[in-house]
Amino acid sequence: MEQIKKRIKGTFLEPMARRLHGFLVKRPVLHAPSEEEPGLDEAIITEDVKRYDIQTMEVMKRILAQDSGCVDVGAHEGDVLQEMVSLAPKGRHHAFEPLPRLAQALRQRFPRAKIHQVALSDENGEARFHHVVNSPGYSGLLKRDYDRLDPVFEMILVRKARLDDLIEQDEPVDLIKVDVEGGEYHVLRGGMETLKRCKPWVVFEAGSKSTLHYGVGPENLHQLLVKDCGLRISTMERWLEGKTALDEASFLRHFHEGLDYYFLAYDPDKTPRVQTSSVPSP
Repeated sequence: MEQIKKRIKGTFLEPMARRLHGFLVKRPVLHAPSEEEPGLDEAIITEDVKRYDIQTMEVMKRILAQDSGCVDVGAHEGDVLQEMVSLAPKGRHHAFEPLPRLAQALRQRFPRAKIHQVALSDENGEARFHHVVNSPGYSGLLKRDYDRLDPVFEMILVRKARLDDLIEQDEPVDLIKVDVEGGEYHVLRGGMETLKRCKPWVVFEAGSKSTLHYGVGPENLHQLLVKDCGLRISTMERWLEGKTALDEASFLRHFHEGLDYYFLAYDPDKTPRVQTSSVPSP
C-alpha cells in the first residue's frame, strides 16, 4: 500500500484519487482502527486526518499567546483542547461535548477549563442526539453518511444551546474549533455575535457527507463567515503558506469535489503571532 501511495503522490493520479475520496469517504474511526488491511481510500483518508491534525496544531502554535481564549466545539476526548491549554495556559477555555461520558472525562482531565455538556446549535432547548456507540466521533444531532457499514445508534436527549448565550459578552475569544459532524453552520450561526465581536480564527469541518444532511451547503457557510462576519475562508495549508484566501467559487469547488473538508476562517487584518513560510509534513 505504501508503495502504491508513493507512486501516486505527485503524479496526475493524486488529485484524481483525492476527488474519488471526496465522493466515497470522509475520515476513519480514529479510536477504533480496523483489524482488516486498509484499502487505498482508507489509506488516503488516514493521511488526510494526519495532515489536518498537524495543520491544526501548527495554526494554534502561530496564533495563540499565553492568555488567548479558546473554544473547542465537539471536544470528544480532548486532543485539541489539550493543545489549547498547553499553548495558552493563562487563557479561558471552553469545551463543548454532549456525550455524558466524554464530558465527565474532560472535566476530570481539564479542571481549569469550562466543560459544557451541551450540543451547540442556533437555538436553545432539548434535542434527540444520535450517539454512534461503536464510533462516538460520528455522533451528532442528525445522521450523516458513515464510513463504516455497521453504525450502532443510541438515541439520547441532550441540551441544545447557542454559543452566544454561553460566552460572556466581554470575554475575548481568539480561536474556535468546530467539528460536529455536519452541524457546523448552525453552531456558527448561534455564535455570530461572538464572531463579529472577536473576529477569531475558526477551524471548521465541512463536507458533503455531513454538512448537506443539515439542509445547508458551502454557500451558506460562505455567506455567514465572509459576507456577514467579515472573515475570509482558506484551507489551513494555504494560510500556513501565506497564500491568499479562497474566493467563493474555489471554496465551493473544494467542498463539492472533496479536495478538503477542513477549513480556516480568519480576519485578514489580524497578524499571526508567529509567521513562518514552511508547513510541516505528516
